[in-house]
Amino acid sequence: SKKRYWRHVDIGDEYFASLLITDAKATTQCFLKEGKASIDLKVRGELLEGNYPINVENPHNLKELEEKFVKDIETKTGAFIKKTQEELKSDISDIGIAAYFSDYKEWEKVSANWSEIYPTLDIKINVEVDIYSTGEIKNYHNLR
Repeated sequence: SKKRYWRHVDIGDEYFASLLITDAKATTQCFLKEGKASIDLKVRGELLEGNYPINVENPHNLKELEEKFVKDIETKTGAFIKKTQEELKSDISDIGIAAYFSDYKEWEKVSANWSEIYPTLDIKINVEVDIYSTGEIKNYHNLR
């Protein structure tokens, strides 16, 4: 059976929404010469519960909710990557593999020192969220 993941986001002090992630793809790129890397996450899911006061049938409101999930996932993923760089000093997200495939000649020059280079990389997290279904949810409190 396929694994399923939930993402719960708090919206302010009193509201929340939950997304069942049904599909997620990650693409990692590393630009060794520039000292940069990027992780692009594309997430699709179904909105399953929440109390955020919007009409989710309105595409503008659904886009607003997607942005809440984008910010949450970017923040949490960024914090995780920072921890791997600063505390763990370990490339557990395999950015080195992306470096190997994107610029093998440059990778050969730096691979012996990767444990010193990885913590210094400027890593950008880009997230895209697509809520393709709101299930039975139509309106949260019939607002907006």
